[in-house]
Amino acid sequence: MENSDLQNKVTNTIEISLRLIFLFLLIAWCLLLLAPFLMPVLWGVIIAVSASPLHNYFNKILGGRSGLAASLVTILLLAVIMLPAILLFTSVADDAQRFGKKLANHEVTVPLPDPSVAQWPVVGEKLYKIWHTAATNPQEIVENYGTQIRGAGKFIIQAAISITGDIFKLLLAIIIGGILLATPGTKEFTHKFFSKMVGDRGEEYTQLVEKTIKNVTKGILGVAVIQSAALALIFYLAGIPYAGILFVICLALGIMQIPATPVSIFAIIYLFNNSDHSTTMNIVWTILILVAGLSDNILKPILLGKGAPVPMLVIFLGAIGGFIFSGFLGLFTGAIVLSLGYKLFKLWLVVAVPDELIKK
Repeated sequence: MENSDLQNKVTNTIEISLRLIFLFLLIAWCLLLLAPFLMPVLWGVIIAVSASPLHNYFNKILGGRSGLAASLVTILLLAVIMLPAILLFTSVADDAQRFGKKLANHEVTVPLPDPSVAQWPVVGEKLYKIWHTAATNPQEIVENYGTQIRGAGKFIIQAAISITGDIFKLLLAIIIGGILLATPGTKEFTHKFFSKMVGDRGEEYTQLVEKTIKNVTKGILGVAVIQSAALALIFYLAGIPYAGILFVICLALGIMQIPATPVSIFAIIYLFNNSDHSTTMNIVWTILILVAGLSDNILKPILLGKGAPVPMLVIFLGAIGGFIFSGFLGLFTGAIVLSLGYKLFKLWLVVAVPDELIKK
């Protein structure tokens, strides 16, 4: 009898093990099949969550026709992405072509630096020397820093190719997001998933993910777009050249959470050295550039932390850490994962340390 029970246990163990192995193989196979579409699908989910208030608005106006509302949202988002992208690439291409012609005809001139630059702490003397050489003998700069210049050019070209590919992925993601908005039960599926993971707190964690995505969209991407667009508009109106290229640089810096100070300093130096404006107008443009350059310090706390279910610092650190770890998409995944971890950690603290022990 004992041998029969032991044999049954061994048989059951082998059977369960084989089932688990085949289950893991099936899951792994499914993931491999979905791997090429993982990034667009994740972006589609993020876009669907971010655009859900607009979809709800259209849905209400159209009398509950969710599919038509989702189509309108998709068309609107495609237009919002494609029109600025076309204008941006046109502007950048024109600026690059004009700069290339001037460079080929030796028409690119660098203004002489002000002697006060040499008095700047730490980098002043070296910066003044390089700047002065670039203004008086640019060929020497090319000879001495040719490797760095070629490296910078290669990086810019690779970045342009990467941005172009990302825009096409984003267009595909917008279409996927529109399909998710039109598909009934998407939110219920998310709620069921978190209910399986955390039980009765499924709704709470569903809202946490939704609010985190919206906060990152507004607080990081939104602020970066607003700030870089404001600076580019000021540059264009002030007559500063290559406003399109400067917009791309400011946008990249804003997404990486790096201040646009270097671009602002370049613009201010250009104004006072090459501009045809009066000194008074240069001061006005300088004030506007400084205000626009510092606007993220005001907008970010307002938009990033508004209605957030976790502290703004958690979202911010998660977004930056995610960006460093996995690129642009990491802005969202990092913020979501760290927010979920923070909530679970708080829950663990409450469960692990009862109030009675804390009072003692």
